Amino acid sequence: MMTLSHIKAVGFDLDQTLYQETLETRALVRTEIYCFMAETMSIPVSEAKQKFEQAYAQFDAGGRALESLGISEGSERLRDCVVKADVSRLLKPDTQLEQMMDRISKDYFTFLITESRRDDAIKKLHALGLCPSMFKFTSYWDTSSERKHTGTIYPLISNLNGFKPEEHLYVGDKLNDDILPAKRVGLKTVLVGSNSSEADYSISNIHELESLLYGR
Repeated sequence: MMTLSHIKAVGFDLDQTLYQETLETRALVRTEIYCFMAETMSIPVSEAKQKFEQAYAQFDAGGRALESLGISEGSERLRDCVVKADVSRLLKPDTQLEQMMDRISKDYFTFLITESRRDDAIKKLHALGLCPSMFKFTSYWDTSSERKHTGTIYPLISNLNGFKPEEHLYVGDKLNDDILPAKRVGLKTVLVGSNSSEADYSISNIHELESLLYGR
């Protein structure tokens, strides 16, 4: 496998990137969403589930799905549900990930861009055995107004580290929120968990990133 010798900065999404979604973690979050909708819209949980899943299939984004159903500030309400679900309690230390990230953080300018709120994200990182300080730049949902899905966050990082856009590699699991916006501003991209010709590289799980970067 060829190495990316020109890359100087490596960035990461968090959810479903640094850890894989399981049926259990998905169910935790979905259950909170359905219950919130049922209470807010005064409908049965079963109906809330049907409405949300139909909307999510259309928008591929929970916040936009909620807003399409008439719930204001859908992105914030979604994150309320995510925080309440507390996925971190299902995550376990990942020694292989920890060792890989330790090496990458020493060799590259590492950054984290996540749409989780700060406290929730830090709980997840700690649960995986990772320290937030290994990232030289972090952007959480509630600490920055610049977003990855708009691409506006990336120039801030380039200005901070002085590297060209093409010297950055961004790793994420969502095509529309992670891969395409980063590519539009010139970053190289790695899609985790699925394959797409839209991404520069595709890997089945985060552990394969080490082979991609170091050629082993």
